[in-house]
Amino acid sequence: RKITQGGEPLTRRDFLDPEVASMPVFGRGLKTHVTSSCHDEYGMRNLSDPDVMHRYIMTPIQKILSKRDRIVEIEADYEGAKLVLISYGVVSRASRQAAAMARAEGLKVGTLRLKTAWPFPDKEVRAAAESADFILVLENNTGQMYPYIKAESAHACKVGFLGPQVLGQIHDPQYILAKIREIMK
Repeated sequence: RKITQGGEPLTRRDFLDPEVASMPVFGRGLKTHVTSSCHDEYGMRNLSDPDVMHRYIMTPIQKILSKRDRIVEIEADYEGAKLVLISYGVVSRASRQAAAMARAEGLKVGTLRLKTAWPFPDKEVRAAAESADFILVLENNTGQMYPYIKAESAHACKVGFLGPQVLGQIHDPQYILAKIREIMK
C-alpha cells in the first residue's frame, strides 16, 4: 500500500488513484478529517461537482470490479444435476441437506452456494444454469437476489424461487425436498 505523506495542504495527492485510492494516515503529517462526503483529488470536500462525485464513487467500484475473479467465491456441487439449488448464507446448509436427501431418492439435484454477493457471481450462475434444466433459488427473505439470478439463468433453463415457510425462520430441508419433488415429478 502506498502511504500518503505530509506536505503542502493544497497539493495534488493522488487520492483517487484507481490502483491505490489511498487515504492519508493519521499522524503522518497531513491534517485528516473523516467524513463520508465526496473529496476531490486534493483531498478537499467537494459536494457540488458531479464529476468529482462520479470519480469518488466509481473509483472504488472499478477497483473492485477489476479484481472480480479474485473476489468472487462460490461452492459448486452440481455436476450431472437436472435441478440446481442456488443459495447463500445460512440457507445453504438446509440446501445442501435437502440436495443430499433428494440424491438419496435418486433425484439429480445439485447445489451452488454463493459466498460473495457483490461483485455478483454472474458467470458462475450462468454456468450452473447452462448445465441444468431448473434453477431453484432459496433465500431467507422475499427474494432480493432472485431477480439477479433469474436474469443470468432464464436464457438456459427454468428458474423458480422458494422463500422460507415463515419469514424470519430458516428453511426446513423437508420443505425444500417437497418442492424438489414437485418440480421433478
